[in-house]
Amino acid sequence: PPVFFQDSALFESSAVVFSRTQPGVLWTLNDSGNDPLLFAVDSLGRTLATFRVRGAVNQDWESLATGRCGKARCLYIGDTGDNQERRAGVVIYRVAEPAVSSGLAPDGESGPAQRLGARYPDGAHDVEAMLVTRAGNLLLITKGRSGGILLFRVPASSWADTGLVTAEALGMLPITPDLAGRQVTDAALAPDNRAVAIRTYREI
Repeated sequence: PPVFFQDSALFESSAVVFSRTQPGVLWTLNDSGNDPLLFAVDSLGRTLATFRVRGAVNQDWESLATGRCGKARCLYIGDTGDNQERRAGVVIYRVAEPAVSSGLAPDGESGPAQRLGARYPDGAHDVEAMLVTRAGNLLLITKGRSGGILLFRVPASSWADTGLVTAEALGMLPITPDLAGRQVTDAALAPDNRAVAIRTYREI
């Protein structure tokens, strides 16, 4: 049977990622305009803990990934949604993955979030899919509202930059968007870093 999130505060889940360090824990978040919260849930959709991301704002959170950040493992939050494709820049946050077993009550607080501002070289795009490679590079995949499904890269070294970083265009993916549902809504990278699954409204 299908599994639904049981927390009434989690009403617009926009991404889900498995923890690589805490077995049985999945992380998710709400979409645009909601509080900057990370929800730790189990495989039955029950909330285990909720963490407010310190120093973050949820303008349009659309994507979530896990990856290394130095010696720690971080959750990467993509504030990359842009339905009207008008944003001059987008934001990616990363925060050390909170310990769900720490006994923090709901509405606990995460560690401080690092903030990375980025822009696209060819103008605004709506992005709901983000990957973090083993090397720490960010891969952003456009939804396909205009101009096809495009792939951009933000190097891992960009976290040292305090300004607005320009993402590198890597070209168009062989997915043809259409209004019937072939628009990219999420993506996931295999643990061995060799394969990517890209999801549209109808297909993987």
